[in-house]
Amino acid sequence: GGGGTGESQYPVITPDDLPPEMREAFDQLDPEQQRQALEMLAQQQFEQQQMEEMRPEEHFLTIALNGTILGATEMATGFPPNDLLMTSAFDLVHDDELLGLHAIKTHFWEKDQPDVEVYLRRRNIEGEWIWLVAKVVSYIDSPVPGIIIHETLVRNEHVAVLVSRIT
Repeated sequence: GGGGTGESQYPVITPDDLPPEMREAFDQLDPEQQRQALEMLAQQQFEQQQMEEMRPEEHFLTIALNGTILGATEMATGFPPNDLLMTSAFDLVHDDELLGLHAIKTHFWEKDQPDVEVYLRRRNIEGEWIWLVAKVVSYIDSPVPGIIIHETLVRNEHVAVLVSRIT
C-alpha cells in the first residue's frame, strides 16, 4: 500500500452506521457539524482499533481452585492485570462458556490431562466479547493450590463458534 494522505487511515463512518439514539441528535446538526461529528467518531474508532492491535494475542492467568485470580500477564482483553487480581476468573466469561472453563480446571486438577482446550468468550475493556482458546498449562501449590491458564486470542470467530458447539 502507498503512503496516501493522512486521512485515509481512518475508517469511513456514514450516518447509517450511527446507533438510533445518536442518529436523532445527529440529524439535528447542520452539515458542517455533521461532517465534524463523523470525523470525530472515525478517529475514536481508529484509536480503539490501534489500542486493540497493541494488545498481546495471549495472556496467562494464575487462578486459585475457587477461581480467584492470583496473577495475570498483560491481557488480550485490555484490562490492566492489577485490576483483575482477587476477582473471579469466571466474572468476564460468557455464560455459555462457564461450564467449559470449570471443566478444564477440574479435568486438569483431577485427571492431570493438560491437553484439553476450551473456546470461550471473555469481555474486553470495550465491553465486547472476544473469543479465546484456553488451556491449563501447569498447577501451583503456593501460595494456595491453583492452576495457570494460557488463553490465546482467536482471530477466526467462525471456527471458535463451531468448535465451542462441539466441545
